Amino acid sequence: MVSWTPPRGVTRGAAYGGGGLGMVGTLGALGYALIKLEAKLARRAVPPITAAPVADGRYGNSDGIPLRLVMLGDSGAAGFGAETPAETPGALLAGVLAEAGRSVTLEVLAVTGARSADLDGQITLALADRRARPDMAVVLIGANDVTHWNPPRRAAADLTAAVTRLRGAGVRVVVATCPDLGALGFVPQPLRAFGKVKSAQMAAAQALGVVAAGGVPVALGAQLGRQFGTDPAMFCPDRFHPSAKGYRAIVSAMLPAVRSAAGISEIDPATDAEADPEADPEAGRGVRLP
Repeated sequence: MVSWTPPRGVTRGAAYGGGGLGMVGTLGALGYALIKLEAKLARRAVPPITAAPVADGRYGNSDGIPLRLVMLGDSGAAGFGAETPAETPGALLAGVLAEAGRSVTLEVLAVTGARSADLDGQITLALADRRARPDMAVVLIGANDVTHWNPPRRAAADLTAAVTRLRGAGVRVVVATCPDLGALGFVPQPLRAFGKVKSAQMAAAQALGVVAAGGVPVALGAQLGRQFGTDPAMFCPDRFHPSAKGYRAIVSAMLPAVRSAAGISEIDPATDAEADPEADPEAGRGVRLP
């Protein structure tokens, strides 16, 4: 595997929010329980989504040994809420890398509902075949830790251990930290502000741990919280998981870190429209080989 040193300064912007800290102690366990209940009620109000589309496969026509990409984490990493495999974050990332000239083999091991402690089992599967270990892991995790009242320090410790294990196996790691749960429009105030604060605390703790373990964090909450909070089209019908548009935004936020980890330099945006999943809804899909 190619030696890789994560870039410095990646924790900038990892934390967000700042308002509503005074209500955290007041709401406590009740706040968490209500947020979790609201999410369950919202999901019951629409036809259930049974599973995320399966996006595993090979992307790109380039010769040579393909880059092995594994998606780890929760429903966001699995693409729950997307309608087709091509709309999932794994397929979008693999497609963009393929457009940049890399052949990619994608394996999605993320599990809906997973928390940081569940990453260890996913990593065991990822590393099971020594002859086909991943070159890069993309991790999306944290939201379920917040909704299940898992303290940020404990969740961050589990995530740090996971990144440490992957880096020890020579895997380059990019982690999307906890999204902004204050962007959930169906959650009433002051619970939305409470969710925003707790999400920010989780993201900050995650970012510090990921950097210490040798990975690169991407602050989804800081970058996309406002967009998700003001545009209902960013969510699928359950109003909780991202839609195809939401996943394109997530992938766009992660692209600089993922490209760097893949050894691909940034491309001039003026000539890179086809590789930007936000520029064209059909972009980033690459060529799926049988």
